[in-house]
Amino acid sequence: MKKLFLCFPAILLMAAGCNSSATIQPTAQITPTPQQQVLQNQVPPTAPPTTAIKPGDRDTLRISQAGQIAAGLDVYYSANNSYPTTLSQLLPKYLEPSLLDAPEPPDGTCTAAQNDFQYSYIDSSHYKLSFCLGSANGHYVSGLNYITASGN
Repeated sequence: MKKLFLCFPAILLMAAGCNSSATIQPTAQITPTPQQQVLQNQVPPTAPPTTAIKPGDRDTLRISQAGQIAAGLDVYYSANNSYPTTLSQLLPKYLEPSLLDAPEPPDGTCTAAQNDFQYSYIDSSHYKLSFCLGSANGHYVSGLNYITASGN
């Protein structure tokens, strides 16, 4: 038997007729229904491959990922008073590794090499992150775009 210690004010305990600790009796084992067993054994759904996503949506995802990478860089800078020399220094503390994988295939005139996020460490206070979009999206242009330590 386990003891449960209640952390309520003493006035409430006395008013409710409670002790400062109570004994918990073990309960019977609950057996899941067949349907619950099937649900427990299912593999969680995985994200669809980015090739199944429309080109414009891939561009939106690229912009989102670039923004999250930039945010990770800023958090790293705040903690270290310098930007990292490589993006791998952000992993996994400052950035989820999957965010470095740009959606594929490249769109528009972007090449496979341009489709990858390219990080350039300039010095401890400056960097340049490039990414390529198949079409204009918001204030981003079709083709190569850059995010820098001082903004877009």
